[in-house]
Amino acid sequence: LRRENKLVGSVPWGFVAEGPKYDKRLVATGLGREYIPKIFDMVIDGWSLAGVCEWLDSQHLRQKRDTVTGELAGMPWWPAMVGKMIKNPAYRGHYWMTRVERDPETGQVVWSGKWEHSCEALIDARRFRLANEALARREKRGPKGDPMSRAMLRGAIRCPDCDGSPMN
Repeated sequence: LRRENKLVGSVPWGFVAEGPKYDKRLVATGLGREYIPKIFDMVIDGWSLAGVCEWLDSQHLRQKRDTVTGELAGMPWWPAMVGKMIKNPAYRGHYWMTRVERDPETGQVVWSGKWEHSCEALIDARRFRLANEALARREKRGPKGDPMSRAMLRGAIRCPDCDGSPMN
């Protein structure tokens, strides 16, 4: 399947897998063509991933398909999901699949290969690069400052009712 550029793996949002069994390919949806460029432009313009998620939720877009009806349904958007979308090269028209085969007895790599898959590009390479650079430049979340002064407050707040609890 990989050697013949057939789909192997999960289907990114904005695409559907079409074709007969063992001959599926990624095909862009109307929602993908409309919203993926907007999402990348918002990230380039400095929107936070949480802001993009709020906007997607306000548009009543969902990221999962109902297994029975095939309609988009499911959970609200999360920043980690949008971050993975921005980093997914399938939106620029191609992505790489790697396969490694190991000897079952020794666990040593016997063979490995890499295939490029192609699909319809929803954004150009320039927009993909700019969005990823914008994400890389952003300030990261997490603790800041001197680690010693951060750790000084650890354990300072305790619940008086839970002192004897094994969960404390």
